[in-house]
Amino acid sequence: MLLLGCAEVPHEQRPNIVLVSLDTLRADKLGAYGGPAGLTPNLDRFASQALVFESAYAQSSETLFSHASLFTSRYPSELGTLDYDFVLPESEPTLAAVLGTYGYKTAAFTGAGHLHPDFGFSRGFEHYKAD
Repeated sequence: MLLLGCAEVPHEQRPNIVLVSLDTLRADKLGAYGGPAGLTPNLDRFASQALVFESAYAQSSETLFSHASLFTSRYPSELGTLDYDFVLPESEPTLAAVLGTYGYKTAAFTGAGHLHPDFGFSRGFEHYKAD
């Protein structure tokens, strides 16, 4: 049984992974979570064909530190001083880098803010667009 877990999965059988992270949006406003129909038609259509989590817990109430945890699987306090001089440590592997190791193409599209490349979040992505 352990060998099955260690076997390489052919590229065409790997699941596509799309992470959608929205800041300051209430779940009850999304049709996928029972909100009014028509407010978020594209997200609702995407959610109808995707795995949607019913519960998610942020490691911080601050976008910068929550995403640091999300991208590294570490608590924010393990990543350094939690202030606005924060930069994701070079020594920390990122989700994008790990996925890239397994042959995934990685890209991020963000409005920048607390996900600006200056904070180190672009590391590991093949393409990182921050407006």
